[in-house]
Amino acid sequence: MAVMIAMTISVSLVSCDNDDDNGSNGADNVSALTGIIDKESGLRLKSFGEYTVYYNNEGLFDSIAHKDYLDDYAFQYGPDKIRRRNNSFYNYVTEFAVNYDKMGRMTSYESQETGSSIYFENNWNGTGSASYTYDKDGHLTSMTQSGGETGIEKGKPYTASWLEKVKLTWENGLLKEIAYEDIGLENARTWSAVYTFGYDTEYVNKHKQWVYFYVFGDNNSIFLPYLGLMGIGPDKLPSSVTFTYKDKLGTVGNDGTETYPCSYEFNADGSVAKANGWEYTYEYATDSK
Repeated sequence: MAVMIAMTISVSLVSCDNDDDNGSNGADNVSALTGIIDKESGLRLKSFGEYTVYYNNEGLFDSIAHKDYLDDYAFQYGPDKIRRRNNSFYNYVTEFAVNYDKMGRMTSYESQETGSSIYFENNWNGTGSASYTYDKDGHLTSMTQSGGETGIEKGKPYTASWLEKVKLTWENGLLKEIAYEDIGLENARTWSAVYTFGYDTEYVNKHKQWVYFYVFGDNNSIFLPYLGLMGIGPDKLPSSVTFTYKDKLGTVGNDGTETYPCSYEFNADGSVAKANGWEYTYEYATDSK
């Protein structure tokens, strides 16, 4: 079920918990759409991990591209769309119709996808939707996404649908927990997972950035938090994470609990240089430094 793999990680129609209205024109909601993490200097994200960020002449997101293989995202404003192309193990195109609030954060999307497998007799058509809510401080508090598809898998027709719910718990500016519930419908798997974060070491997150260790669902939206499109990150970065997993059908992985350490490097300006192996680079959107 290729679309389920392609659509089950992150980040899609409900309004936010605050008073910001959903906006239809992303170019008018530039707060997060500029990639700027420090307004005074104009410091903005240039790359994260194996992805490079490009900006248009208006200083808004233009595209994101993987350095080695065809996996890229193109932004279009008015109407707001994001188009993803991927040509790795699965070859697919996903079109997102996006709603942003006044702060430039994503509040929802509707998606359509077509794809096929390069190595097997697989092809599919799918649709999806997602929604996000935020607290009064600008933290992401919940995500709900669902989708369905029809296709051919190893020469046989199939249908599948799914529903994923994610809840984020915050306390005094720190992200304490991310809880997932993936409810497989029809042929889809069912599982749950909880990430619990520890803060035993002082890792001050000066620019309230999201970093790689926070997992947000499927590959379609894994890049959104780093760009600032899903609210602000925690005041401090965690020093450890405890992962608890439960597969209700016993078909994916092993149930259990594991704890992992987190590591970071910071630039002189307080921006994250490296987080758990992923490197981050920056540039200036203005001439001031």
